[in-house]
Amino acid sequence: MLYKDIASAYHSFLTSVAWDNPLYVKAITEGKNKFLSNAWLSLSKSSKYHKAEFITKSALAKIENGDYKNLVFEHMIPKQKFIQKPCEELAKKGELTLEFVEDILTRYWHLATITKEEDSMLDRLSIPSDWDKKDIFIRYKIAQIDLIENPYYFWNSSEFNG
Repeated sequence: MLYKDIASAYHSFLTSVAWDNPLYVKAITEGKNKFLSNAWLSLSKSSKYHKAEFITKSALAKIENGDYKNLVFEHMIPKQKFIQKPCEELAKKGELTLEFVEDILTRYWHLATITKEEDSMLDRLSIPSDWDKKDIFIRYKIAQIDLIENPYYFWNSSEFNG
């Protein structure tokens, strides 16, 4: 249900864009770039750091101490390149399907809560050219950052499963 709701909203948004109007497309750039994240964040009232599937032990320790400073809500797979760009290209051609959006979100929409220090160790937007397109942890492995399942992950909460 979770990815279906986001996929449906994103599909509706992208298929309603006037792609043939350059000024319109330029004017909604910020909205296009933030649409998925804003939709995801709106799914529950919990902290955004609880809306990431994975977390580092150091970020978890900070949260457990009530310290949310210097934490980063991070896209494990670069959203622009692996989700937004392919979806927008198909939408521009009138070929974007809901099934495509659901599939790409299921594969690449993965988030982690990490510290700012750990974030500085990551190659922000790059993935190795020989990436198998399956290992969502590749950037973290390269940076030697260990992720664990986030015990605060909102999808596991009673808000969704009560």
